[in-house]
Amino acid sequence: MTHWTIRGKLRAAFGVMAALVCALSVVAAYGLDDGHQRFASYVNVTAERMALANEIMHGASARAIAARNMVLTASPEALQRERERAVAAHGRVQEAHTKLKLRVSKDSDVSAEEVQAYERLAAIEVKYAPVALRVVDEAMRGERQVAIDDMNSHCYPLLDQLVQASAAYHSLSAMHALQVVKAADRLTQREQLGLLVLAGISVVISVVLAWRMPGSVINPIMEAIEAAQDVAQGNLRRRIENHRSDEAGQLLQALQAMTGSLVQLVGRVREASESIHTGSSQIAQGNQDLSTRTEMQAANLQQTSATMSEMADAVQGSAQTAQAATQIADEAREAAR
Repeated sequence: MTHWTIRGKLRAAFGVMAALVCALSVVAAYGLDDGHQRFASYVNVTAERMALANEIMHGASARAIAARNMVLTASPEALQRERERAVAAHGRVQEAHTKLKLRVSKDSDVSAEEVQAYERLAAIEVKYAPVALRVVDEAMRGERQVAIDDMNSHCYPLLDQLVQASAAYHSLSAMHALQVVKAADRLTQREQLGLLVLAGISVVISVVLAWRMPGSVINPIMEAIEAAQDVAQGNLRRRIENHRSDEAGQLLQALQAMTGSLVQLVGRVREASESIHTGSSQIAQGNQDLSTRTEMQAANLQQTSATMSEMADAVQGSAQTAQAATQIADEAREAAR
């Protein structure tokens, strides 16, 4: 990752975190949707078949109770009321059988044992329903003894078989419902485990990113600060090691280039100072030589001036001598005349 830019690292880190959050959200949403579908399937499929089986059992029991009450009562009003109850219960049983038959034939989770149990329940109902309605009609016509005999010899045995068949089907449905619930629990546990694993991976990646990212960003910046402080204190011999190509590496490279430029500049200033010092020394020596020569020329001038004074005195003496000679010559000439 040393060749990545800081911006790229930050984008990658936030991208990874966003991806983990999205993954957790997707898994959680999938788990919720799957749980909702399983619950809806249980309520709309398995639980509905159990409810229909219970409706058949309760309806058959209500129909049998109404038929028994018709045999026991002698009141026309009670007979009519119980007959209506028996007919209504028979209608509910038939409606529940129709719905249950449709569910058993269409639902995909119905086992072969459940199909056989329902077929046995339906076959017994086909035998029992006419007998129960016949007992109701016999009781309604006032043929109590016939109805009692028919109930004892035909109705009760079929009713026992119907109750047993209904209980067997209900037991199979309850067992299937329990299997569905257990399967849902296992799937839920796997999804929870998956969520926990994904959450743990997210935590580990977050910790690694939180530990690595600040160091990869702050460490080179601290190194650049130390290098800048050394340069500010006049230490230009510091060597900045840089193996990065990100923004921090570019900063370290710029500091190294600046340090090199400062070293070159200081070298040039030192060379210029030495050149100035050499020139100053030469100028001072020249001034000393010029002063010596000036003193020598002054001495020579003093000697020349003294010589010229002597020459002026000599010339003046010569002039006086010549004037005296001229005067003597003039006097001699006058005397000769």
